[in-house]
Amino acid sequence: MDGYHFYKHELDSMPDAQEMHARRGAPWTFNAVKFVRDLTNARRTSMGSFPSFDHHYGDPLEDQIQVRPRGRCVKGTLTGEL
Repeated sequence: MDGYHFYKHELDSMPDAQEMHARRGAPWTFNAVKFVRDLTNARRTSMGSFPSFDHHYGDPLEDQIQVRPRGRCVKGTLTGEL
């Protein structure tokens, strides 16, 4: 979810920007609309591009995580047996 933090410049433009920066990581400091859009698109197309987060700069980095179709997905329950 770190890739879905609002960018610092987006927090700057919000009412009470100082509080938004201080509380970064709280649910309302994430771009939930973008998150849902990206997941919906990935589900629809079986591929997607997602942001990661650069802790050095303190902001998301776009298109750092790629999801591509690569064959069959196996669903099951982990039992601890290998």
